Amino acid sequence: MPQLRNERGDVATLTIVRSPGIFDTKFQLDERMAYDSSDKVKSAKDTSFEFHRDGTVTGKLDCNDFTAKVFFNGSHVFFRDAQLTTHRELPLYR
Repeated sequence: MPQLRNERGDVATLTIVRSPGIFDTKFQLDERMAYDSSDKVKSAKDTSFEFHRDGTVTGKLDCNDFTAKVFFNGSHVFFRDAQLTTHRELPLYR
């Protein structure tokens, strides 16, 4: 954690504070951006995620569920070590 020290030696440790409402709330995803391109999510109602206080994120991507570690940097969110927790196949539409 970053620390500030004044001339008397007093130390203040800085921490990032997130609104409590961000945790354990279901978010719908309607657009995603990867590098310099973005695209609309085909089925936003089937794509969601929730941030948890332990630094993880869980969610649903179409028909499969996932979990990952989550990192915040300003207005950006990064998922690391993502893993599918289910392995269902997409239904065939005719």
